[in-house]
Amino acid sequence: MNATPQDLEQLRRQRATLAERIRLPWWYLTVAAVMMATVMTAPFLSEYFSPVVSEWAALVPLLVMIGLDRLWARTTGVKLPRRMTRSYPSVRPIRWVTLAVAIVGYVTERLLLAHGQTALAVVVVVIMAAVTVGLLVRRTAAVRKDITEGRATSR
Repeated sequence: MNATPQDLEQLRRQRATLAERIRLPWWYLTVAAVMMATVMTAPFLSEYFSPVVSEWAALVPLLVMIGLDRLWARTTGVKLPRRMTRSYPSVRPIRWVTLAVAIVGYVTERLLLAHGQTALAVVVVVIMAAVTVGLLVRRTAAVRKDITEGRATSR
């Protein structure tokens, strides 16, 4: 296959156009922060109410986020795969950071609640919500970068 410079330029423009469409709107980031804060209230709810309430507090936001992802895909016309690390190599390190942050946040909150430090546990929830937004923004930038540079694959 012989690609002409015009073909390569057209491909570059198409990649740039697609990458530009992959932006998280303010409403997505806001809802994601609220949903993360809601998930992080599960330890509070199991401590002060019942485990059933805390399970629902974790399940409902996860379902809302699935619906939010579908809404975002419909409004932008771009559907991101569930296994993003296969298609977008730059997302791999972000996945591990996200997992580590979630574990550290959950364990920290549990320990603070166990020691009666409710106010500090609330601070951890707020920090986790902010970190979640930051990680979503970083993940989206990594996807855009992979598309622009031609490293994105479809599997």
